[in-house]
Amino acid sequence: DLEEETTLLISNSTFDNFVTNTGFETKEYSYVNLTNCTIKYSTFKEGFIPLNINMFGKFEIDETTFFNNTGVNGIIVNVDDYYQKSKIFVNFTNSIFENNYAEGHGGIIYSKGEDIYDYIKFYNCSFENNKAVLGDISYSLTKKDEPYFSNIDELRKFKRSFITNPTHIKIISNLNNSLSVMSGEKLSSDIKCKLYDDYENGISSIIN
Repeated sequence: DLEEETTLLISNSTFDNFVTNTGFETKEYSYVNLTNCTIKYSTFKEGFIPLNINMFGKFEIDETTFFNNTGVNGIIVNVDDYYQKSKIFVNFTNSIFENNYAEGHGGIIYSKGEDIYDYIKFYNCSFENNKAVLGDISYSLTKKDEPYFSNIDELRKFKRSFITNPTHIKIISNLNNSLSVMSGEKLSSDIKCKLYDDYENGISSIIN
């Protein structure tokens, strides 16, 4: 844990085989810089950098490799919906994310926060063979609530690398475009629907 106004500089170091809830917990005006480090074969149950109501400060991660790490949601960054907007900044630059696996959502970042684009940024980072149930790289509320990626267009070419919460629903049954039902009447058959996210990834559902 880092107290207020604390600076932590780490370079040319390897962190191997850790099993812990988080990598860091910081207070206001703290600063963390990792340069040319390797974080590998470790488990972060709540994310290497968890952003929540109790986290403050600035993180700069430069030329650092995250290899073969595991967790539940968002192995590297896990953003709570109560994160301290404008009091937390996380920048990754020229870093590598490879073979990381999340048991749930967001192989690298999982976010329930709004408008994180200005506070979490990935500059010229490489992503290879990261896996999650949903969102091999990122799982966010919507597209507009994703973090900044300098190479976002290239990364989006890989199917299911980016997934959002469901944002709309489509009927997929063989029905006409309109359906009329009187009050108290029952539908003659199931209506089959799919929930879709902002990337048109679908999840099957049935409304009886």
